[in-house]
Amino acid sequence: MSLRVINERSKKGEFIRFIITGATATGVQYGIYYVLCQLMNPSVAFTIATIFFVLVNFVLTTYFTFKEKPTWKKASGFLVQQGVNYLLQLGFLNLFLWLHIPKELAPFPVFVIVLPINFLLLRFIFKEPRNRN
Repeated sequence: MSLRVINERSKKGEFIRFIITGATATGVQYGIYYVLCQLMNPSVAFTIATIFFVLVNFVLTTYFTFKEKPTWKKASGFLVQQGVNYLLQLGFLNLFLWLHIPKELAPFPVFVIVLPINFLLLRFIFKEPRNRN
């Protein structure tokens, strides 16, 4: 088997693990958001849910998706990336709420829009430069 075929399989497996990780973390985020948005402002509920999302996502992304050891450098890069992710998500959430999408449904298009951006940013943070190809 050529190195190129192995590399392509590795990328596909990585992407599948990313989807599993993202679905799990997003499920946690949405579940917390759904409960909290019944009790408070959707933006506040989303912010609290995102804190849990970040914690779950970091652990799964590190150990499962990219099979890397956690480092302070990766953690700080992850937090910066998640800050960008949070701002994008919160902006889109409020846009969809403004467009009168029900608060219980508004996060779904947000998640779909931000997913590919998230993958590229996380791959850049977690993969060593020699392993990004």
